[in-house]
Amino acid sequence: MQSSIRWFLAPCCICFLLSAAHFYHAHQQIYVALCIMGLCSILIRHPICLRLNQCAMLLLTAEWINTIAEIYVVRSAYDQPWLRMAFILGAVSLLHLATALLFQHYKIRRYFGYPRQFLFR
Repeated sequence: MQSSIRWFLAPCCICFLLSAAHFYHAHQQIYVALCIMGLCSILIRHPICLRLNQCAMLLLTAEWINTIAEIYVVRSAYDQPWLRMAFILGAVSLLHLATALLFQHYKIRRYFGYPRQFLFR
């Protein structure tokens, strides 16, 4: 693996590990296994893995937004502060969204072997 591609794929690894920890805390072991499989799929240099990881990041973004809504409902029902937690989880969801957009970078597409005729210019 080239050294520059490591910096491009590091946010994806961080996002998968963060999501695996989130699902582990929620006792949803099947999603933990899927996040670990997504982390391992970064090593597979195939165009399908590129799009699967990108879709996974978009779905994980939606999961973090759903978690923000759930925490707001629970904490506001018990008159607990929720704004700081919403900002933190909002930053995490923006990180996941930025990572999904980062998969469009030409270096990452070239790493995964995306066919030249399908590259967006």
